[in-house]
Amino acid sequence: EVGASVALTKRLPRDQTLTVGAEYRDNFRQDQWNYDAQPYFQYLASHQRLSLKGFHVQDEIPLVRDLVLDLGLSYDHYSTFGGTTNPRASLIYQPSRKTTLKLLYGQSFRAPTAFETYYALSGSEEGNPELKPERAKTTELVWEQTLPKGFQLVTSGYYYPVRGVIQAGTDPLSGEIVYENSQRIDLKGAEITLKRQSRTGLEAGFSLSLEDAKDVG
Repeated sequence: EVGASVALTKRLPRDQTLTVGAEYRDNFRQDQWNYDAQPYFQYLASHQRLSLKGFHVQDEIPLVRDLVLDLGLSYDHYSTFGGTTNPRASLIYQPSRKTTLKLLYGQSFRAPTAFETYYALSGSEEGNPELKPERAKTTELVWEQTLPKGFQLVTSGYYYPVRGVIQAGTDPLSGEIVYENSQRIDLKGAEITLKRQSRTGLEAGFSLSLEDAKDVG
């Protein structure tokens, strides 16, 4: 794999901060093999290549005192399945030096792996070059509170609907295993964390989380 990335940041009028960036990555070898050693018999020899071009922009906008709006947009183009555009936004309110409230929203994706896309064995498994990425939308509310003696309390609640989840299924015609975008999951949860960092940088703490994952078809 080879790649490169670049990012530029510029201060704009009214204390805005604009960041633009680009990335290129070339996975020039994605090889998969399956064979018996003794006696030698080859079942699979897959040689694929994947390239990625990505662009992103982010603008941090102070609205009023103690309130900041952060907007972002990214575009990624894969040589395998094409392009995907994902926005994100956060509203950050800091009423005091010790208290921060954040409302976060974003879209993200997971690209299918070479194994999920191309692994194929005659009679048992088949590839699926038509696989698309898994997609998620995230909404999260976070409260961060600095406490006496260096303690920090972080509580959050979130909702993540995930669509196009990749899982193994069965081709109704051939009866072979094939990976498909066939599942939809809703994740809801809350988390609370109490931690403390010493002057030497050592951090310790504990957290409690509650999550509900539901298969919605």
